[in-house]
Amino acid sequence: MKRTGLFTALIVSLALTACAPKDAGPSLNSQIAAAVAATLAAIPTNTPYPAPTPYPTPTAMSLDGLFCGYGFCIGHPDYLYPFDLNAANTRVPSDYASGKLVGYTSDLLLLVVWQADASDLQYMLGVVAQASGGALTGTMDIRLVGPYNVFYQPVQPPPDSTLSYGGAAAWGCGERAFAWLVYTAQDATAPGLLDSALSRFTCGE
Repeated sequence: MKRTGLFTALIVSLALTACAPKDAGPSLNSQIAAAVAATLAAIPTNTPYPAPTPYPTPTAMSLDGLFCGYGFCIGHPDYLYPFDLNAANTRVPSDYASGKLVGYTSDLLLLVVWQADASDLQYMLGVVAQASGGALTGTMDIRLVGPYNVFYQPVQPPPDSTLSYGGAAAWGCGERAFAWLVYTAQDATAPGLLDSALSRFTCGE
């Protein structure tokens, strides 16, 4: 009888143990929160794009005070506008091989002459002086202006000119020779005007 009672007590004890509530552990909400946090942590972080490198804005070349045509460019005062003297006088326009430009205001006259297959720069000085009605005076000076050996000589304007001072220059570029002349109202301004003209001169060499 004692053995039967002991066995019965053991069965009841096992049953009660099996029916006892288990440890609930983490709640469903906390499990979801943990899963979301782990998912967010696993998402790769986007690498930020590098900041754009600033580049200087290209500056367009100014055309103010620059004549370009017939295969060359030359500077001139921006208030004076050269035009084709051959086309105006003979209706036969200048071309790459030869031509004349003229521009004038009340205090300045500009003349540019060019000729292909001409190498005598002294001759070109005489051509530009004669074309303007003036005469070469003083002493010819040879100077280096940029890459060009330039012949320069003062010029006396024609007697009927309202401008009292002048200067002429000649230089070679490629297969052509160029001659330049100005008459001005003020003395000693011609060399500065020549330097300004040649600082922007190109002939497509």
